[in-house]
Amino acid sequence: MNDISAIIEKQKQELQHRLAILSENNLNSLIEERKGYEAKIQDLDAKIESICNELGIEVGEVGGGKKKVKRTRMSGAEIDRRIIEAIKAAPDGISQIDLSNSTGVSYASVVKWLSVHAETVTTQGDRKAKKIFLKA
Repeated sequence: MNDISAIIEKQKQELQHRLAILSENNLNSLIEERKGYEAKIQDLDAKIESICNELGIEVGEVGGGKKKVKRTRMSGAEIDRRIIEAIKAAPDGISQIDLSNSTGVSYASVVKWLSVHAETVTTQGDRKAKKIFLKA
């Protein structure tokens, strides 16, 4: 019974500590303040983009960063289809990097696909001269 009372007392102290932190820091006002700054930043970005368009330069060149492009995900079936089509289209074989570039599939995914589908493909050559072919 003493253990239960000690556990309850410890939990009570932890909750009081959390409540004190919440009451000292007005979290909602900080979130609202942040939203205000984000809106200002979006306005500035729009102005910068407008000026850059008038000057004929890309927005990514200004401000030291590229435009963020959302990476898209491909299903396994889509990766299979793209890789097989690219290998079929290269009767003289294709390197892993060329396979990645021509399909739009990341290099790491190409390497993984080749290791998983080793029975489907054959390779010739070493290192940079390595070419991938479909097995007949």
